[in-house]
Amino acid sequence: MRPRAPSRAELFGATYRNVVERIASNVRGLREARGWTQEEAAHRCNDLDITLWRMVESGRSNLTLATLARIVDGFGVDVADLMRPAPPLQKRPKGRPRKAESVPVVTDPG
Repeated sequence: MRPRAPSRAELFGATYRNVVERIASNVRGLREARGWTQEEAAHRCNDLDITLWRMVESGRSNLTLATLARIVDGFGVDVADLMRPAPPLQKRPKGRPRKAESVPVVTDPG
């Protein structure tokens, strides 16, 4: 059995991980602040592939300058905004979120 190849994070170290996580967290924050879905954000960022978008937001993508430029243009921000310190990425549970239980509406007859 072949040994597993090292990931980029293992190869490039803490600085690489920090930059990727900053970008991922800031991109997700920008998208959520605008109320966009991932699909809508990918479309607005010059039709980025949705799979690439999900990798960017999860911190699993080695971004090219071209991809960074498309994201910056789509959000109308400066590239420095993507590099600012950001809260750490929160792992999201797999699957769809549960629907909120509906509360019955009570009307006042009087």
